[in-house]
Amino acid sequence: MPNINRQITLTSKGTNSGPLYNVFYSLDCINYTLCIDGSNVFLPNVGSTAIITVPDNIECLKLVNQTIGCGSNSEIQIINPTTTTTTSTTTTTCAPCCTGSITSITDAGGGNINIAFQTGSCGGCIATTIQTSSDNITWGGNNTGGCTSPRTIPAPISSTYYRIITICSNGCESAPSNGVLYVPGGTTTTTSTTTTTTSTTTTTQACYSCNNGNVRFETSATSQGSYPTRDVCSTSAQCGTFVYDAIDRPNRFNLYDSTGLIGTSGWVGYANYAGPWGASLNVTPNGSFNYQFNSTSGRYVLVEYGNADPFNPTSDAADWSLTCGTCPTTTTTTTTTAAPTTTTTTLPAGIYEFTGCGRGNSVAAACNDAPNSRTFYSDCNSSTFGVGCFVYVDTFPNPLTGYSYIFMNGANWDINSSTGQVTAYSSEQC
Repeated sequence: MPNINRQITLTSKGTNSGPLYNVFYSLDCINYTLCIDGSNVFLPNVGSTAIITVPDNIECLKLVNQTIGCGSNSEIQIINPTTTTTTSTTTTTCAPCCTGSITSITDAGGGNINIAFQTGSCGGCIATTIQTSSDNITWGGNNTGGCTSPRTIPAPISSTYYRIITICSNGCESAPSNGVLYVPGGTTTTTSTTTTTTSTTTTTQACYSCNNGNVRFETSATSQGSYPTRDVCSTSAQCGTFVYDAIDRPNRFNLYDSTGLIGTSGWVGYANYAGPWGASLNVTPNGSFNYQFNSTSGRYVLVEYGNADPFNPTSDAADWSLTCGTCPTTTTTTTTTAAPTTTTTTLPAGIYEFTGCGRGNSVAAACNDAPNSRTFYSDCNSSTFGVGCFVYVDTFPNPLTGYSYIFMNGANWDINSSTGQVTAYSSEQC
């Protein structure tokens, strides 16, 4: 089944629990699997949110506390409960997606405005996010609450766009509504008279195609979150290079199509404080990865931003672009000599193949997995492989994520489970 992005919210916590948790999903509420981006999710306070990637047919989520001394206590949430009668069993789920639009923006007095909106026919809406920005390209400043309409929020100090996203009880999230411009006071001054006008403008953002240049996202929010998704045109090139830059705080750049996650940067940037990346982060903030779409539909970019340093909070900015490219080709040559016929695969420049590898979340697990003789790739060759090198699962290259240890190049190594970067020569070896 395809993967979806799901927002989770911490609704209660013990005195000593958190701020880091592991998130697991289950298809039967019995067997659980760690989410792709479920390691060390940063939820410091009640009401904190995070975006995780899960299959669209999960039944349960489990949040496991990572605080030392708390015994890895956990909380299970049933996502798709079934209701049983004497004659039948019915599974109740939300519609595949939600719809929502702003119907009016009015002065509420006291320095506030009322935003009235409708959430469409999604039976199970649990939250509506109002997003604001000073222009119609960069969105941020989320104010998340329930589905009550209208919503009263502080009035802007200058012309500001508003749009909304609704979230269903099964985790589905609507596409953002079109931006609506509100002009505070609505006054326009001319050389002879002063007139009062109210202007409402609806804008639609076009899909992005490779070679369209940089896209910048910005937010002043200090908690972690994600920027609105940007659609990628179905006519855009199938292959290319995703270029990213986490300018201020750590970011994670993700590329999707209808089949699921196509490529990710993992968490990149610098932080000497805890966040969704773990206790700290020291990864080059700018870089690129190659991509190849598996489908022409459902293409989009999702950029996540980490929380600000609680002792020195700053705003966030992130840049990305797609550069058109040619899909990698495999060259096969046949040698007709006394020796057996051989097949040779041409690797992209700067990518090296390693066979006989294993991976796991402990040194022992990585050692035990090595007999499966997995093939991984790296930006370092067998002579230079070590701390700082990246481990990839393919030649595009997409990083190996979700594992903390590997057996590779004849030794065990610690790796960053979010970025696939080697962090240390393991203290324990096979």
